[in-house]
Amino acid sequence: RFGATMLEFRIDTYDVFAASRFEGNQLAVVSGAGVEAAPTEVLQRIAAEMNLAETTFVVSADASRIKFRIFTCNKELPFAGHPTLGTAFHVLAGLDTDAIDLECKAGVVRVTRADGLLWMKQLPPVLGHAVPAAEVAAAIGCSPDVIAEIPRVVSTGTPFVVVAIRSLDALLALGHTPGIHALCNKFGTVGIYCATKTGRDATHAVSARCLVDETAVPEDPATGSATGCFAGWALHTGFLPTPIDLVVGQGHEMGRPSLLHVRAEITSAETLIRIGGNVLPVMTGASLRC
Repeated sequence: RFGATMLEFRIDTYDVFAASRFEGNQLAVVSGAGVEAAPTEVLQRIAAEMNLAETTFVVSADASRIKFRIFTCNKELPFAGHPTLGTAFHVLAGLDTDAIDLECKAGVVRVTRADGLLWMKQLPPVLGHAVPAAEVAAAIGCSPDVIAEIPRVVSTGTPFVVVAIRSLDALLALGHTPGIHALCNKFGTVGIYCATKTGRDATHAVSARCLVDETAVPEDPATGSATGCFAGWALHTGFLPTPIDLVVGQGHEMGRPSLLHVRAEITSAETLIRIGGNVLPVMTGASLRC
């Protein structure tokens, strides 16, 4: 209860970047009159109660724009990928349109429906500091020798350390250590995104893992924002042939296999990054009063 007022919310859940239900990355979308009225601490407590990688709150929505907020179990994020696609799916279900703008703290992200998927055009990538390979290796439990390129901080709204790993076996052997918190705190990132140019199976060409600075969900099964950072980094370093048009696999070792479609290129006007995926509804219309 917020003062003398009872707040009412609706909760729907989705699997994002999922080929089948109970795969991909889980998302709770919270809507209703209570969202706009509730203070931030109430929204944070609801997100902690959901105990998912992220929970979104729809502040307002109409036929042209969604204003929403994104929370992990511990903090609010300026932008995140699977919450953006999942929230767009939630709102588009009631609209006669295939495109909508979503406004988050990082800016406005355009989401369109095409080729049977939802696609978000991410904000232009910002390449930041290089990060010493030895420090990254210590944080993710590997030898510096398995890191193929100089790690780099990259952001398309939320910053990650992007790390190229030499082999699939080395990627699968990585671990979450207490050093991740220290590294992320030092370089101002929310996680370490590791990728290698080998798929686990024929569904994808690149395999990835994202180790994040969270205690409740220390590894993310599908990270659309970090995949966009990786695509921007790959465009600027030549790590992948351009234009990029491929699928990234993530979350398999967690029992949440996820497929993230990537289309990226550098044009005369911009660095264009689009991340696409499938969204499936799981639970619909739960009611919360507090």
